[in-house]
Amino acid sequence: MTLDVIICTYNRSHLLSNLLHDLSELVDDLDQVIVVDSSNDPVHSSENQKLVDRYGPKFIRLSSKLGNQPFQRILGAMNSGSDVISFFDDDVRILDKDLFGKVRSFLQIKNSVGVSSFIKYWHDGYSNLPGGLPKAFGSFLSRVLTNRIKPGQISFNGIVNPDQPQDNRVEYFKGPFMVFRRNEFLKSFTKFDYCLLDSFTNRLGGGEDKYLSLGMLNFGQLYRIPEELVSHPNTGSTYGGGPLQFYSRIVFSRLLLNQKICQIMNKSRLKGSMAFFLHNSFMLFSSLIGVLFRPSRSSWAKYKGYSKGLWTGFRFLLGLNVFKERVNWTLELSNGRS
Repeated sequence: MTLDVIICTYNRSHLLSNLLHDLSELVDDLDQVIVVDSSNDPVHSSENQKLVDRYGPKFIRLSSKLGNQPFQRILGAMNSGSDVISFFDDDVRILDKDLFGKVRSFLQIKNSVGVSSFIKYWHDGYSNLPGGLPKAFGSFLSRVLTNRIKPGQISFNGIVNPDQPQDNRVEYFKGPFMVFRRNEFLKSFTKFDYCLLDSFTNRLGGGEDKYLSLGMLNFGQLYRIPEELVSHPNTGSTYGGGPLQFYSRIVFSRLLLNQKICQIMNKSRLKGSMAFFLHNSFMLFSSLIGVLFRPSRSSWAKYKGYSKGLWTGFRFLLGLNVFKERVNWTLELSNGRS
C-alpha cells in the first residue's frame, strides 16, 4: 500500500520546516511528500523550495497561484500516484513514530476509506475565539447543541459530537491530519463541490475538512484512531481574516456543509435549509447577548459577522450570485495536473 503525504502551506515556511523535519524521520514509511505551496511572499516561496530540496528526492514542491486550501488539497491528490494520501496542515507536529503503521492498520479494515486520529491541541479552542460568550454559557450551549448527536457523528448544521464511538467509526474528520484512499477521494469531489472552492476564493468558506471527509462516506467508512498521534499548535490561519470575516465564514461554511450533508445522506434540502436558518438565527441571537453583556469591538464584530453570513447564505439559497470572483475550476484542475 503506497502512501503520499500532502501538505498545504501559505506564507508559513517557519512552521513548514518543523513538519518536514518530523516527516524526514519517517521517510521509509512513505513514498513521497508533496508540498502544495500558494505563498504569495517570495521570501516564503524561496525558503520553502530550499526546505524541500534539503530533504531529498522524496520531497517535492508544487506551486499554486491560488491561496485556496481545498483546491491545494485536490491539486496535491491529483499529482500523487499513491494508493493513499495523507493530508497535513503545515503547522502539525508528529507525536508518534509509528503514525503511518497505525494508519495502514486501520485502512486494512473492510470498507475503510479514511483514517484520522485524535489531535493534541495546545490551547482551549473555545476561549480563544474573538468576541466569545462567557465560558460557562458557552459550555452550556455546547452541551445543548450536541445532546442528541451520537459520538463521532455530525448534525444538519455541522455541529459534531467529538466523543469517540466504541467502533471508532466517525462521519467527519478535523483538517490538521486526514488520510484517504486516493482514488475514492478524487471520485468524491464533483462539480457540485465547486461552490466550496468558490467560497474560499471569495473569503467566505471554512470547514473544508468536514466537507471533504463527508464526501468519502459514499464509498465506505471513516475511522478515527483513539490516540493523539499528532499535535496542532495555537497559530492563526493565514487563509482567514479578522473577527467579522471569521464569523461570517463560519456561518456560510455551515450552509455549504448543510447542503453537502443533505446530498450525502439523502435528506431534504428544504428541511436542511430550514434547520440551518433556525440554528444560525439562534446563534445570531446569542451573539447579540454577548454584545449586551460584554460590549467590545470583538463582540460587535461577531454579531456583524453572523448577520453577514446569514444574509449571504439566504441569497445563496435563492440562487443569487454571492461570489464576486469566479474561477474556471475544471480548467485550473486540468492545468494543475503534472
